[in-house]
Amino acid sequence: MNEILTKTFNIMISCPSDMATYSQLVRDLITEYNTKEGIYKGVLFVPQDWKNDTRTAYGASAQSIIDQQITNSADAVIALFGAKFGTPTNGFASGTLSEIESVHLNGGEVMTYFCTGKGIELSSIDLEQLLAVR
Repeated sequence: MNEILTKTFNIMISCPSDMATYSQLVRDLITEYNTKEGIYKGVLFVPQDWKNDTRTAYGASAQSIIDQQITNSADAVIALFGAKFGTPTNGFASGTLSEIESVHLNGGEVMTYFCTGKGIELSSIDLEQLLAVR
């Protein structure tokens, strides 16, 4: 039996609420890569986001809890933006921006993507949020 040493990378998926479907798509693609390629190549990516991978806690702000449980140990962040910038938190204009900045300051990779088409419902666009994204 051949023994393969496996390197894992924690990948934070961060986005405002309007990109939840795309966040799940990214998670699914990472899982598919791990299954089809990563296991055999010895490189696995662990997708993490606040909805699926945090637990409730007491005594700190929601963003601080997310940071303690996910952001501070992320090797990279995949940030997705559509028509919303997000909700202000911990001195940042949005939780996603806070997570981007934290991962960057910790030496991690930052990958930012913008949805520019079909996934955005025009009737639900808040112009202030859209301007913040731009």
